[in-house]
Amino acid sequence: MLAAVVLVAGCGQQETKRANSTREGKTCPRIAGAKALAWTDIQPLQTGGRLTFVTESVAVSGRAYVIQASVTNRTGGAVDVQLYPAADRPEYEIGPESFGIAYREDASPGNIQTRKLINYRASVFEPPLPQTLAPGKTWRGRFCGSSRHIPEHHEWWIVYGDFIPGGHWVTDKTFATP
Repeated sequence: MLAAVVLVAGCGQQETKRANSTREGKTCPRIAGAKALAWTDIQPLQTGGRLTFVTESVAVSGRAYVIQASVTNRTGGAVDVQLYPAADRPEYEIGPESFGIAYREDASPGNIQTRKLINYRASVFEPPLPQTLAPGKTWRGRFCGSSRHIPEHHEWWIVYGDFIPGGHWVTDKTFATP
């Protein structure tokens, strides 16, 4: 069963879903030509220890993407995993960043340094993410999403999170789409 919390921000509401949030009956697509990455990112936590993210591969085709990855809790305590619902549009309008892929909005006159990170959130996790990642434990699997708005010809980052404590993590490496 999914636990849900309603957040009120300004005039609107945003539903927040806990981990294990996978759209019923959905699976990640098989996309030919996955690019092997072997990236390792480490997020130190103020509470001590770190989260380790390993991105094994990425595949993007048309409207869909699939990431093969793992997250390891290398802290002395449990880390909660929080997800936000995927939508068929970029998620920078409602934030925060969540598991998925992201790119920086294009520069425009007067806006060359504060460009927003545009996040396309994942909607499927195989196997499902745990609500809590215990110390020393690893989740390894695939997460994927789709949108009719995924643009081509961009440099992309992979987004992990939200983690409590810790927040979200954006890889320090990128991949490009043709």
